[in-house]
Amino acid sequence: QADPSPGESARIERFLTALGEREDLVFIRNGSEYGVDSAVSHLRRKLRGARERITTAEEFVDHVASVSSSSGRPYLVRRPGGKDEPAGPYFRELLEETDRASR
Repeated sequence: QADPSPGESARIERFLTALGEREDLVFIRNGSEYGVDSAVSHLRRKLRGARERITTAEEFVDHVASVSSSSGRPYLVRRPGGKDEPAGPYFRELLEETDRASR
């Protein structure tokens, strides 16, 4: 049984907190648009169900936060003034940014 260590759990929490601060970001899940508050709530629910399948923040971002578990479709994000882009690379950048900020 896997489970993120306390350090990895803290990294995931910093990522989710930073995502919640991106108020101008649109999160697109299975064709529907959501604000970041809804996105963070959704990802927290998914995290609770996935804790035994992941051990790192990267696994959370890549396998839980970036793709729909029901449809298998990748999530998308839209930055202000931008076009829809896959959430995975954006979330990886945000994770790296939060890691740098926590050093």
